[in-house]
Amino acid sequence: MFFSKLKPRPKNFKEYALHKQTANYIVSFLLGNEIYASKRPTEEDLQQVINGIENLNITVGLFENFQESLDLFQKRVGIQWPKVIENKRVTIIRPEREEVSAQLSEQILKHHHLDLALYEYAKAKFESIEGLRKNVVKFKDNRYDFILTYTNNHFVLEMVLKGHPFLERYLDYFNELRRFLSTAKLDSGDEYLRKWTGAFIAALEENNLPLGLLQLIKQHRENHPTQFIKAFGHYIRQAPTADWEPLKLRFSRNHIPQSKGFWGAVARIFG
Repeated sequence: MFFSKLKPRPKNFKEYALHKQTANYIVSFLLGNEIYASKRPTEEDLQQVINGIENLNITVGLFENFQESLDLFQKRVGIQWPKVIENKRVTIIRPEREEVSAQLSEQILKHHHLDLALYEYAKAKFESIEGLRKNVVKFKDNRYDFILTYTNNHFVLEMVLKGHPFLERYLDYFNELRRFLSTAKLDSGDEYLRKWTGAFIAALEENNLPLGLLQLIKQHRENHPTQFIKAFGHYIRQAPTADWEPLKLRFSRNHIPQSKGFWGAVARIFG
């Protein structure tokens, strides 16, 4: 909904990051402006935000000092955090830092110079505080469990290929795979991703694959499924249609990797 406010609409990350309506987004947001407003903030607006933080004695934390920030809010605001917090969701498909060139990084910092100045102010303010603890809470790692609900209405590959004709081309296959895994009573999102990726690779390998795709599978077979999913999405977006359109994807229960342990052994015997 908000993305449609950008005129012209950006076609990629670079165009979005350097769009005139995204410049200094945080300062604009803190001023109460409409998202992607055509009027962008000025140096005077930045000073107004900083004055507001000082005059209203607003407590500011830093994401990269998350635990210390929790301690700060606990001491200053009186929030009592639970001893254990579950990681309900993290960004699975995140661009690697090295994918953003030094030149583009410099352009982004220049385009968002007011946001950068606000960050440097907040960082200096935070680092002046002494005695903050780094072990306020313990995080229980369930970062992939949201996949169990995400896949009720979406395909795994939508995270990297949303709107791409590859998904439409193999809609029947992905529906069958999703339908089967939704009834498998899996314990975690991580298990779902491992079974989904194993089954998908097995279906791919029934084809005479292009060399690039063969190399991709070989490189990521032993990695975490998210690395394969991300690499596959990048490959399909870059590859000519002739590379993937001839593929035939056949769903088979035999493609699903078996779970380890007792019940996995039972499944291998009777499956």
